[in-house]
Amino acid sequence: NTSDTASSVREINPEGSSQLRTNSSSDLSDIRTALKHLRDELDRLKQQIQDLLNKGNLSTEDIDALKKLIQQLDQTKTDKTYVNNELDKKADKRDIDNRVLKKDFNSACNDLSQKINDCLQRYHVHV
Repeated sequence: NTSDTASSVREINPEGSSQLRTNSSSDLSDIRTALKHLRDELDRLKQQIQDLLNKGNLSTEDIDALKKLIQQLDQTKTDKTYVNNELDKKADKRDIDNRVLKKDFNSACNDLSQKINDCLQRYHVHV
């Protein structure tokens, strides 16, 4: 029976099993080519995912660096505010020092004026 089937297949297809094998080989080759394309695409997608992850990691590092920089800037601003306040206090001290010096000057002038008046009175008494 099997031999009758094979001969009837040969009658329908005179090339017989060699064409069947050729078709199977061609199909297998097509499947292998498609599989290779799929593997290449999978590798490409894996690389893209890795690149995105790396970029994401860099972004996290950049964000951390920016946060540190902001903290440093805030500290610098705080220091600047502190320095400005201290300078204002120092300016106030200068104003007080100038007033003290003015008081001392006025006091010294009054003392000098008093002494001159005393000397003039003594001079008038002796003349």
